[in-house]
Amino acid sequence: MIEMANLSWKQINSLWIIFVFIPFINALAFIYVGLKAKKKLWIEVGVGIFILEWLVPALAAWVWFGGIIYAFIISKKFLDIIGDENFNNSKAEMNDPIETNATRSSPEHINVADPVDNTPKNKKYCSKCGAVVSSNTIFCGKCGFKIKEDILEPEPMKTDSSKNIHSLKIHESEIRELEVSYKIKEKNARELIEKHFAPPQLTYYRFIGVIDDSNQIFYNNVESTLNIINLATGHTPKVDGEINKRLDRLKSIIEKIDELTNEMAINLSNSNESYSDEIKDLLEDMEELVDSVKEYS
Repeated sequence: MIEMANLSWKQINSLWIIFVFIPFINALAFIYVGLKAKKKLWIEVGVGIFILEWLVPALAAWVWFGGIIYAFIISKKFLDIIGDENFNNSKAEMNDPIETNATRSSPEHINVADPVDNTPKNKKYCSKCGAVVSSNTIFCGKCGFKIKEDILEPEPMKTDSSKNIHSLKIHESEIRELEVSYKIKEKNARELIEKHFAPPQLTYYRFIGVIDDSNQIFYNNVESTLNIINLATGHTPKVDGEINKRLDRLKSIIEKIDELTNEMAINLSNSNESYSDEIKDLLEDMEELVDSVKEYS
């Protein structure tokens, strides 16, 4: 039922793509998604398509075809943006405090029908017969053996679950820092691409497509890593290893976007020629990184 609901939600919010295939009114589809997602660029693309199709009929077919390609490129990003609210709600529910043994033992959680342990808290054991005796008892009431003062009940072993969970939460703060870093670097990359390239150039579509794919992969890994942190019951080598793997992926995506942005800035400031072999290599590296993470996921 959940999969059907998700499928229905995606289908409903993808109906705007139908209008992209209708010449001369396809611009309205881009204006619609731009307004709904609050993306100024998409609105500008819609206005540009409208102007070119109506005022320059000779380019109408090319603009129409380019608009179709661009629509499929931004469709994933559009679903991500409008799905943020659902994601945040589900994450809030997931982060609700889970009832623990300590919570159930608090006064407001005690059921009157539950058995109550009336055993004295400060108790000792008889070293001869093992019977439980109170702390102020001198002789065992069962065997009469004199109780030694140093034979006290051993304290129950304290588990390190709270310590383990706390160490997992440290990873959560690291993820939040990576999110902030990624948003900054993604914004810089998009601004640089939009400044030097414009649709319907194929170069623009390739750059934006890589950034959009990296965005989806990055936040999918963020969500899955937070799920592990919030649902894991303890800090085990397997859990720690899986979290570290996902953190390494997040760092790799950030590093690749940073390298791509720096290389674009260097090449585009030196000349107006097409992007260099270094940028092509970086694009291919990012595409391979995204594909490898998709296959792993």
